[in-house]
Amino acid sequence: MNICIIDPRIYQLFNESVYSGFGGAQVQFTLLAKALSKMENCKISIIVGDHGQAEREFYGNIELIKSFKVKDSILFKILKSLKAIRKAKAQVFMQRSLTPYSGIIALLVRLLGKKFVYMIAHDFEVDGNNALHKSIFGRFLSKLLFKKANIIVAQNQYQLKHLENRGIKALLIKSSVIIEETISSEKKAHLWLGRTEKFKQPELFLDLAEHFPDEKFMMVCPRSYHSDLEIQNQLKNRAKELGNVEFYDEYLPYSQVSKVLSVAKTIINTSVAEGFPNTFLQAGVYKIPILSLAVDPDNFIDHFDCGFYCSNNFDMLLSSFQILSESVELCSNKGLNAYNYVFQHHNIEINSKTLFHKICGLFRG
Repeated sequence: MNICIIDPRIYQLFNESVYSGFGGAQVQFTLLAKALSKMENCKISIIVGDHGQAEREFYGNIELIKSFKVKDSILFKILKSLKAIRKAKAQVFMQRSLTPYSGIIALLVRLLGKKFVYMIAHDFEVDGNNALHKSIFGRFLSKLLFKKANIIVAQNQYQLKHLENRGIKALLIKSSVIIEETISSEKKAHLWLGRTEKFKQPELFLDLAEHFPDEKFMMVCPRSYHSDLEIQNQLKNRAKELGNVEFYDEYLPYSQVSKVLSVAKTIINTSVAEGFPNTFLQAGVYKIPILSLAVDPDNFIDHFDCGFYCSNNFDMLLSSFQILSESVELCSNKGLNAYNYVFQHHNIEINSKTLFHKICGLFRG
């Protein structure tokens, strides 16, 4: 089985000397590609962006195929994508995260007689809050995507139910992580890890830090490729003024993320909405309790006692933080619960096999 992943922003996860502005969707695809590439009779390729590299590169047994540059016109992006799709010679193509590019890729793949798998990356993609839904043409592209996909993969029950209400069938496969042994280190600071996106509300993390001047905080907050530079500078300057926040505004290579996770007391999420944050999965692997303002996919934080979910109430976030910060034992217990939950439900080895078997089913009969 030849499977090709399409993701122009994923290249940095293979070549850390290049900046491609990756996010959670790219991390998920990288983990999936590596897991699938280990399976018998499964060949994996990835269509990546053009960063001046060779037309084809191999990282282990995963082939990377160059496509377009970020600054290319939409016409050039389509033409170069079509060229790359043909080069891949795959039977199945996969894409994740809803953009105008998604619907066009789905159409191109199906016109070439290939199978297409779409994986939802964020709740906004199904509940009408994605930027693509703000225009008639965007809504058309979104409908085209879901119509042309042979398999649609949802991350959580919220996404699954919204799709079902629209008469769209989907497969539930939770976001995944490699379950590995981690090295315990001295817990030094409370961690916020993400990009400067409006829906992530990074300013609320600084509000939290301001309320607890005796606690130490760490904020890994690189600027998103489409976010406002002025907002980024405001966050950076405010963190400096507070004095108890270490602020990192450059992209942290994925291989280095473990260093900040190993010293985190808690992981804090201030987003309005997400799909299933990679930081929650990473918290589980490192046995770190989760403190979430408004995001609790499938109610796992409360149900499995992995931390505190604050029902979008900032005062509750403050009181929950104080409870965690005052008890090392409570943090340890909730962190262990997070590990057990992730191990049971988000293991990449199990989830990748589930998806692979579903893809193989497209060719039976």
